[in-house]
Amino acid sequence: MNRLSPIIALLSAAVLLAGCAAPPNLIARRNRQSLAIPIQKISLLARRNSSPAEAALDRQLAAELQRQGFEVVADTASDYAIAANAEINWSTVPGGPAEAMGQYYPTPLPLPSPSNFGYVARYEQPILTEPPRHRVEHIPTYGIRLKLYRTPDLKQGRFETIWDGYVDAGLQSKPELIPNMLRNLCAHLGQDFVGHQKITP
Repeated sequence: MNRLSPIIALLSAAVLLAGCAAPPNLIARRNRQSLAIPIQKISLLARRNSSPAEAALDRQLAAELQRQGFEVVADTASDYAIAANAEINWSTVPGGPAEAMGQYYPTPLPLPSPSNFGYVARYEQPILTEPPRHRVEHIPTYGIRLKLYRTPDLKQGRFETIWDGYVDAGLQSKPELIPNMLRNLCAHLGQDFVGHQKITP
């Protein structure tokens, strides 16, 4: 019995840790057939009429790419082009008590009359005809998506995504989170990855 106790304790700890593991907030996928050239020289995909927020995001992306050792160059000298976009998605969460779905069935009540032919309808409590439905709420979640393209493909008018990465900040729409979100995305540039990454400063 004493020999099994440490093993049981380890298994119990593993189950607890697995149950408490945070869900993935970073997902990256690549097209294996299109990454023949190592990712080194990258240009930022040009925008049309970019907003101040989009221009700031591009500057932060360029700075992070350079910090991680990539060369940010003009599209005439790049092998790959990258695009960054802030996204708002929607998550479904439970909200409020369950709703009982049903119908009101009239119960006849005799009228006091000699003929007793007339009836009036009296409505009783609802009779449930469907299982209870739980209310749900749709809440916005914020994230950043990077998409990588081959520059020769773009020059031929083919917008084939060869790598796609998305990091989710959940309900936190804070500008100070953007550098860490970009840092995590760029760290997995060109790689497959699914996991949870810390994005808080």
